[in-house]
Amino acid sequence: MSIQGSLVCAGKNRLALLLGFLLFATVSWSQTYAVFNVPGAVSTDAYSLNDAGTTTGVYADAAGKTHSFVRTAAGQIVAFDVPAATATAAQSINVGGMVTGYYSNASGTHAFVRTAVGAISSFDIGLSQYTVAYSINRWGATAGYYSDATGTHGFVRSASGIVNTFDAPGSAHTVALGINDDGAAAGYFTDRTGTHGFFRSVQGAITVFNGPGGAPITYGYSINAGGTVAGQFRDRTGHWYGLVFTPPSGVVGFYAPGSYFTFAQAINSAGIVTGYYAVSGRILGFLRSASGTITPFAAPGAYSTQAYSINALGSVAGSCVDAAGHHGFVRNP
Repeated sequence: MSIQGSLVCAGKNRLALLLGFLLFATVSWSQTYAVFNVPGAVSTDAYSLNDAGTTTGVYADAAGKTHSFVRTAAGQIVAFDVPAATATAAQSINVGGMVTGYYSNASGTHAFVRTAVGAISSFDIGLSQYTVAYSINRWGATAGYYSDATGTHGFVRSASGIVNTFDAPGSAHTVALGINDDGAAAGYFTDRTGTHGFFRSVQGAITVFNGPGGAPITYGYSINAGGTVAGQFRDRTGHWYGLVFTPPSGVVGFYAPGSYFTFAQAINSAGIVTGYYAVSGRILGFLRSASGTITPFAAPGAYSTQAYSINALGSVAGSCVDAAGHHGFVRNP
């Protein structure tokens, strides 16, 4: 079935003029799922998936310590930690199997890159004791953020270690969360007027975007090869919506009808967005096509399915919760 969505806000009827028309499909069950746990884990989260079907993410052991893993499409799992780390959090994997993320030890929080064969190198930006790498592209360039005495700043770092740091205009808190293969980045920043999304070009020019209707909070999360950004925004009533920002076209907001919130987490090269939303006491994953059709999905038996990553083939990775516990999953079309 298809439903046209409208946005209703605190006594005012705002028609889909703000958010566009939304098509909604029935929950999808026909796809194949691999639900898994790292051996010995009490919870597993798959955060990123490359085009080969290899995933990376984190797991917690019985003592509550956070570790990282890489899982191949065939199901082989390699767990790893940065040496001497008290916690290791892998966030992103590229097409060649390089992983980036961050870890903590006695001296602070630091970024790392792990090669496909397991060699780990760490880095900090300047003298910062808090550096987080969040995304890695095909060439091994990473994007993330770091904090120092003047605030929190974004960075893009090449595979050879050349660092470009940046701040959005008027901001002391800039966070880069995504980088594409060209080196363009996306994220969010906070200034005296609120929280805004941004697109940063390869040349360093920053374009600011906000959710429709003067949204006070807007986040950019993921950026695809064409420079389209997926993220989310909160309106003035406190409701959360997904968004797609395409320079220079602007922002299109969307939501799953009846949802308490709709969070967009990732976008692939075809413009397909994935994420999750809450409705009727459950959390469902979704795919949103480039034309706007939303297809919900749920891992088998799960009452919570949270999608975090989508590859070029449309496979999705994330986490799910069922009666047996908290697991990672991969959904193949």
